[in-house]
Amino acid sequence: MNRIIGDRKENILDEMEEVARARNKDVAEEERLEKLEAARRAREEAENPKSSERSEGRLGAQSTKAPSVIVPAGGIIAPTYKGLEWDTYAYAAIACKGGKTLNEMRPKREKIMLSYDKSLERVRNEGKRHPSPKEAFSLIIDNLEGRLSEELKPVAEDMCGGFGEWLSMAMERKGDVLICYLHPEGLVWDGKTYVKINFTYAEKEQFNVSGKGSQEMINLSAFDDMLVQYIYGKSFDKLPKEMRKGSIYLPEEGVVWPAGISGYSIFDCRYNLRASRGVKNIERFAGMKILMPGTARMNRW
Repeated sequence: MNRIIGDRKENILDEMEEVARARNKDVAEEERLEKLEAARRAREEAENPKSSERSEGRLGAQSTKAPSVIVPAGGIIAPTYKGLEWDTYAYAAIACKGGKTLNEMRPKREKIMLSYDKSLERVRNEGKRHPSPKEAFSLIIDNLEGRLSEELKPVAEDMCGGFGEWLSMAMERKGDVLICYLHPEGLVWDGKTYVKINFTYAEKEQFNVSGKGSQEMINLSAFDDMLVQYIYGKSFDKLPKEMRKGSIYLPEEGVVWPAGISGYSIFDCRYNLRASRGVKNIERFAGMKILMPGTARMNRW
């Protein structure tokens, strides 16, 4: 009997030790994830300095966040395309061409052009949002440099075709100052122009664009590099050579105009209708504490 009791005690002790090891392993894993997250944040701050860095092309106290902005459908804005679920194809109608050959009869996707507000309404109804400029261009950059996965290549190819797609940004020019609004809402097409109705945004940045004309294509090399980094995610000299031929098209004075991507290198505020594509954040694991739609206020990732 004593031997049986002793064996049971030993088994219980073994089980307790196993539980303790498992708990220690969980704690260690959580600490490891926290360290990875801290390192990621440090890298992001180093690559995109805000309060500590100033340049002639960037205005002081330029970054402001709108108060009480709810997390947009699809999650918060990510620094790159990674960790996002992308619509493989932009919103489109499917039509058969009706020819005699197999190729001529193959269904063709025709992108449906929508105003910014209608596109935003569409993607939000699906629990998504428009991609930010950095998210879109980082996807295209990795495709041009051969790093994009086979799964995402159709996204990049589809995005670069047609008349361009909406991005989650709007721009406004006030003299020599360019204001960029990230994740704008309340821009409504009235048939002639975009008007602000209960206009809100997640944050805004201001840049100096003195000497740059409005409503004309201007090569990226002519702009301050801080603006290029803010939109494309990389400085001009680190962009793929194909993208260095790209341009930025500034809106006319005093008008807030939603921005989009045209081709693989043009960022512009010139079209009233564009194609519509949605993205949403992928919940990876609890340790990263990723914000999901409707659960928290807007915060920088």
